[in-house]
Amino acid sequence: MQIDGISFSILIPELKARLRDARIQRIEQDGKRSFVFIFRAQDRNYSLVLNFASQASALALVEGKSEVKSEQVSAFLLYLRKHFRSARLLDIEHQDFERFFTLKFEQRDDCGDLVKRQLVLEFTGRLCNMIAVSDEAVIQEALVHREDETQRVIMPARPYLAPETQDKYRFQELALDPTIIFDVRTLEAPFSRERFYDALLKRVPGLSPFYAREILLQADRIALDEELSERSACFKSLKSFAKRVLDQDFSPRLLYRDQSVAGFAFMPVL
Repeated sequence: MQIDGISFSILIPELKARLRDARIQRIEQDGKRSFVFIFRAQDRNYSLVLNFASQASALALVEGKSEVKSEQVSAFLLYLRKHFRSARLLDIEHQDFERFFTLKFEQRDDCGDLVKRQLVLEFTGRLCNMIAVSDEAVIQEALVHREDETQRVIMPARPYLAPETQDKYRFQELALDPTIIFDVRTLEAPFSRERFYDALLKRVPGLSPFYAREILLQADRIALDEELSERSACFKSLKSFAKRVLDQDFSPRLLYRDQSVAGFAFMPVL
């Protein structure tokens, strides 16, 4: 399962804490779109594993040095090694509930001068990418180049533009009135489970299809336990979900299928 924006909002503070003032010791490529960054931070080694495959994007921070050795040496790997090896991590910037974030580094160039560089990590489905950007927000290099003018252009020497953020409600608003995900016409129409699911994905920040389905499953349980209508149970389930995120009531767990790890969740799931 792909990582969602809410999970990123949980992970980024932990990355900041573990990788404070970290330096990159080694960079390896474990596949066409999979990379491992070995960091040294606070007298410990950490391996940041990044996979940008569109259907299997993933991020993991593992304590210790990865034993991965590059089976293939791409031009992008050589670029990363030249410009980011030994770089010091200054900060990690993330906009709440979005699926992209920026690693900000400081590195000495060939003349010994300090230069600031950035790596933007985008885990945005089929458009997953890792993009090296200058401190002036100009693209230096990217894992995947895109020249289609109808979309964002990702090419060296072009300005870096972040992925568009959709107009979604804040969790504070959803916890007060979950019905705001419907416009007036939809709210007055007969309730539709399908329209509610679509509204969840369009109006709730950082929500993945997995958690949209979980809200519906929790609504089924609420309707049965409290003898509520499907409409009331769905909105109550959404309100409870929003409060959980606001209160940071998280209890991460692995999900299994046929005794194998199939994913993870930040809350108990049905």
